[in-house]
Amino acid sequence: MSKSYSISTVAVEVISIVLAVLLALAVSEWQEDRQNKERSSLGLKAVIAELESNLATLIDRHTQNKATVEAAMAAEETSEDPVNAQFSPAVQVRDTAWNALNATGMSNYLEYELILELSNVYANQAVYRQLGITLMDTAMNMAAMATVSGNDIEQSRFQSQFMAYFQMIIALEAGLIEAYQDVLNNAKNASM
Repeated sequence: MSKSYSISTVAVEVISIVLAVLLALAVSEWQEDRQNKERSSLGLKAVIAELESNLATLIDRHTQNKATVEAAMAAEETSEDPVNAQFSPAVQVRDTAWNALNATGMSNYLEYELILELSNVYANQAVYRQLGITLMDTAMNMAAMATVSGNDIEQSRFQSQFMAYFQMIIALEAGLIEAYQDVLNNAKNASM
């Protein structure tokens, strides 16, 4: 009888130990999941702040760029002197918080639809930024070549050659502004 008592006692102790270990693992996993959700919430707030900053920058540049293009087109139609205003895309828009959210894996704890929407906005932002950089590089190269060759760049010819690109960038800016506003609303709702 003492042999059966010790087997049942051992069995109860083994089961108790196994249950305790499983319970400890479950509590640890729950705690880790809660911490990751808190970190992802902080990461999402950083992305929201980044998008708000990008939106403010983009609205400012878009307003100025649109006015520059409209003035250049009006001057071209009336054969007036070319507009001397500077067209400059907002190439300083950032994606640091978004990259950090993804690199740390914290985006795994956010809703898929929100991540998809954020990915789309940042992909469009990257296209816009690259187009802006390419346009600025081309303009600087033209200016450098004109300086080396001793020629002045005729402002009206420069503007007319690049007008289609200016208009494309303005359209991208308008689309990005709208996309930023939409994703910001959704991200703010998700962070509550």
